[in-house]
Amino acid sequence: MKFFKALFRKKRTNESYFRYIFGLLHLWTGLLIGLVVILISLTGALYVFANEYDDIENRQYVKAEQASDVMPSLDEAVERFRADFEQDPGGLYIPLDKRKNITLANRGHQDDRVKVYVDRATGDFVGQAGNKSKVFNHAVISLHRWFMFEDMPKGRRWVGISTFVFMFLLISGLVIWFPRNIKTAKNSFKVSIKGSYKKVNRQLHVNLGFYLTLLLVLVALSGTMITFPKVRQYVIKVFVPENPEKKAPTMTKVQHVEIRERYFTADFSFDKMLDIADEVLGYESDRNIYFPTHHFKEFSVLAANPDNFLGGTWADVVTFDLEGNYKTTYFFSDLPFYMQLNQLVKPLHTGEIFGTKTKILYLILALFSAFLPISGFIIWWKKVVKKVG
Repeated sequence: MKFFKALFRKKRTNESYFRYIFGLLHLWTGLLIGLVVILISLTGALYVFANEYDDIENRQYVKAEQASDVMPSLDEAVERFRADFEQDPGGLYIPLDKRKNITLANRGHQDDRVKVYVDRATGDFVGQAGNKSKVFNHAVISLHRWFMFEDMPKGRRWVGISTFVFMFLLISGLVIWFPRNIKTAKNSFKVSIKGSYKKVNRQLHVNLGFYLTLLLVLVALSGTMITFPKVRQYVIKVFVPENPEKKAPTMTKVQHVEIRERYFTADFSFDKMLDIADEVLGYESDRNIYFPTHHFKEFSVLAANPDNFLGGTWADVVTFDLEGNYKTTYFFSDLPFYMQLNQLVKPLHTGEIFGTKTKILYLILALFSAFLPISGFIIWWKKVVKKVG
């Protein structure tokens, strides 16, 4: 009986019905999906540094024995990969740091993924990536994205629905937080770690939650856009102008035409592909070469300009056809906003958008997200359940 009464608290004096209803819905939904939010948040926190786990496990291969200004033959490395593993690679990663080795990996499923390290100076394979971090990261992302359901699409739907409910929790929490008058407004912005644990817990949940709500909604929304392509389409469509360009703008300078004519040849070479990309982009940075898939029938070289705002990791893209002929270049800064937004959905969700600094921020944000259901439950249990007679 006490528990039932606690779920239907009485409306406070001078409390609007709007605020009262949102308070009840906030409580019910929080109790309903609290454990799910904790699971998704903690697995998200663990996955923030997935690439770093891989580097730590394979640290003996990541760093080159000696720095080299001469790039080894990518063509020979690809051919050796095909010969050794009897499959095509899916991508090449060439770090700007000449003290780090090149990596070559396939696009297989978790059980048959292969990643090798290519010596920066000689082009020899120095080692194959271990499986510990790979297995760990797969388990984490499986829990995070589809709860490890055997029916993956069904699991993703449940995660997506839970994330939608979490966004409602955040928005309803903002409604509840909103000060009722000027006198209470001052205390609504204070965050203090002094006092009893009950007071600190409440201030962290309510006031600090207010400051982080926008970021949490952004992370949650980008997650639903990844899970549900239709949601992504609808959100992006909001920013599409009435008469959008049929395709993304390409280089309009004479240089674009000259490069296209000069390199339109069937003499296929990954080394040549990288040289063309270097010339077109005009800056030095890490390079990622992606091979064609069933979605994209072209080769692409991705690079992030080091002069991007706050070191942003959004990519400029140089594309090549299946014969290695240069096609076009898409500079991120030249894209219309809706196309930029579409490219930023994943890095906005994973924290990669500004590199390590936002990864650290997202780690803290994910841990706080996991803390919210716990602190909310403590507030409810202490303040409501124990006082119901």
